[in-house]
Amino acid sequence: MTRLTGWRLNGVIIVFTVLLTDVVVALVDWALLSRVSLDSMKVSTVSGLIIATLVVSAAGALRARIAQRQQLTLEQVVERAQANMNVAVEAAQMLFWELDLVSGKFHFDHGRLAWLGMASDTQASTMAQWLALVHPDDRGVFIQRFEAAKPVGGPEFSFDYRIQQADGGWGWVQTQGRAKARNAQGEPIAAVGGTLNINQRKLAELALVDQNQFQNALMEAIPIPIFYKDAQGRYLGFNQAYEAFMGRSRTELIGKSVFDMASPELAEVYHAADLQLMAQRGTQVYESQVKDGAGAVHEVVFHKAAFLDSSGQVGGLVGGILDITARKQAQNQLQESERRTHALYTLLRCVADNVPDMIWAKDVDKRYLFVNKAICEQLLQAENTNEPLGKDDLFFAQRARSQHPDDAQWHTFGESCQDSDALTLQRGCTGQFDEAGHVQGHFLALDVHKAPLIDDTGCTIGVVGSARDVTAEHAAQEKLRIAALVLANSSEALMLSDAHGQIVDINPAFTQMTGYTRDEAVGQSTEFLRSDKHEAHFYQSKWTQIEAAGRWQGEVWNQRKNGEIFAAWLTINTLYQEDGSVHRRVGLFSDITDKKRADELIWTQANFDQLTSLPNRRMFQDRLVQDLKKAQRAGSRLALMFLDLDRFKQVNDTLGHAMGDLLLAEAARRIAACTREADTVARIGGDEFTVILAEMFDTSGIDRIANDMLDSLTQPFVLGTEQVQVSVSIGVALYPDDAQTQDELLNNADKAMYAAKEAGRNCFSYFAYAVQRVPAGAGRVNESAA
Repeated sequence: MTRLTGWRLNGVIIVFTVLLTDVVVALVDWALLSRVSLDSMKVSTVSGLIIATLVVSAAGALRARIAQRQQLTLEQVVERAQANMNVAVEAAQMLFWELDLVSGKFHFDHGRLAWLGMASDTQASTMAQWLALVHPDDRGVFIQRFEAAKPVGGPEFSFDYRIQQADGGWGWVQTQGRAKARNAQGEPIAAVGGTLNINQRKLAELALVDQNQFQNALMEAIPIPIFYKDAQGRYLGFNQAYEAFMGRSRTELIGKSVFDMASPELAEVYHAADLQLMAQRGTQVYESQVKDGAGAVHEVVFHKAAFLDSSGQVGGLVGGILDITARKQAQNQLQESERRTHALYTLLRCVADNVPDMIWAKDVDKRYLFVNKAICEQLLQAENTNEPLGKDDLFFAQRARSQHPDDAQWHTFGESCQDSDALTLQRGCTGQFDEAGHVQGHFLALDVHKAPLIDDTGCTIGVVGSARDVTAEHAAQEKLRIAALVLANSSEALMLSDAHGQIVDINPAFTQMTGYTRDEAVGQSTEFLRSDKHEAHFYQSKWTQIEAAGRWQGEVWNQRKNGEIFAAWLTINTLYQEDGSVHRRVGLFSDITDKKRADELIWTQANFDQLTSLPNRRMFQDRLVQDLKKAQRAGSRLALMFLDLDRFKQVNDTLGHAMGDLLLAEAARRIAACTREADTVARIGGDEFTVILAEMFDTSGIDRIANDMLDSLTQPFVLGTEQVQVSVSIGVALYPDDAQTQDELLNNADKAMYAAKEAGRNCFSYFAYAVQRVPAGAGRVNESAA
């Protein structure tokens, strides 16, 4: 080899060293990044220069040694450079190879297969053997890329693929190569290249891809809008939820800022918040309002966080938008519901505490959940409506009993309350219970209603109930029951009517007495039994008294269903409401027909002559007293006649008492026929009769009546087969002419009668004439005597 001068040798070394360094760095960049970085090349050039300087220095030292040794060949320098390059290759761990395309043989250092993770004794001397070691999924692309590099001007062969490792697994490698020589036809006959182990980088890249895919899938799976921006506030990406929310596509949003999407005022607010976050780093949460793509305003919460780049500087921010419109509405609705619930509870409490009934709710363990004032005061003796909460009936019962251990009847409620609770829970339906016992030593009767307390899921969570103090009602009902028994078994008829006089009920005696059944009587007027024996004013007077005093009692003539008239003693009483209005009227009556007949018989016997049916002496005296009072009030005249039959004793003794009785009866009839309807004819004993002539204003009327009697009684009397004839002597006394009192009038009339008898019988005499011993009707007596 031709020896070179010192300076030329230095230049060759520098250039060669720099180029070698660039090649090694480029191969490393390609192995690690699949690209050649300009920055790396710059660094490698500077490094090459430094290395070259070192090499030149070494060369200078070498020349000195050569100068010392007198001889140094170029071949030795090249060998030394080759050794340095081998060091660089060792550092890069790239397997350099040469391929004979004609024979298909590979030429490389098998010892360096370990760099690729392969065993050193791997059979890979031919292209076919090498291809067999490639992963089945990568072979097709491997061949395609290799074949594409063969034509003149074709691309360099470069491909990442998996090759079988020493442990049987697969490792990623990268092979780069190109055609080295071609034949006369331009076909490649040899190729050179290198294969680099990129398994760690590739696995990292794949992991990064997996991570990116996971993160992208995660972002898309998140239902809320997600976005991220760079440090300048430009959108770098987002998920589909953000696109849907904003109503814009990726192409419309990537690279844009809030100033391109919102009003200037709102954009300034958002941008200021972003700058604050990136300045302070960390996270940021705030509420705001955002319009969606349709223009609807949403209440949202922004959740943002700043992220850092590889240099530790803020690279931007990532954020999410949580739509809380529904939550806000729900909160408002909840607040409104709570307000209404509170108002409803207040109303419920107000109503519950102002009703007289006891109201409560208990859990399944029979502990109170809610009570009103009534149950606290009437049953539990609790201080307020809060004290019973969480306690049961036994607590209050035992507390009351402990205060009066000597009184077993002081408080007997508690067990009965719990028994009906258990029964209600067991049945699972509403129920009514009559509970009675003692509270504070006083008897208490309750009308209790209970029902299961059921929640929204249909589960029974307790018992609700109400109770009413019916102690007074029970006592009243007992009285009514006894009264009903009495009336049902009473001999008096009862009819119960409403305020309008319509019958609402009767008792059995009513049916027995009137013949009308309950169905026939109920709904009828209380006057449907009336007969025609009373005038209308009788009923008007009766109801006037009832309306005024609420009570009436008296005798009334009613009519049975069969038409029979009967006398009844009727008592009517009125039952009033608390406001004073009429509630019911009770009518009780008994049949007094027989009694009335008996009374009438007794009265008749006491006041009338049985033989003549004329008033007797007793009745006569009563009538005389009444007529005298009338005459006194009216200032009128009254005449009293005394009549005595002449020769009656002769007939009675001759024909017998029976014939005498017939004569008396006929005489009575004739005397009565001569008087007026208002006059009184009486038999006062034997053959003596009296006549009261009321309202006589002059004596002409008296004379006429007296003469009619004389004429009538002198007519023959037919007594069976006998015919007899008698006459009558009549004395007349006048009021007030002859007497002022009853006794005086009687005495004077009697005297006048005797004066008539002394005058010859069959005549009448006035008392005034009798006193003067001038018989009245003396001419008539004379005529009769003749």
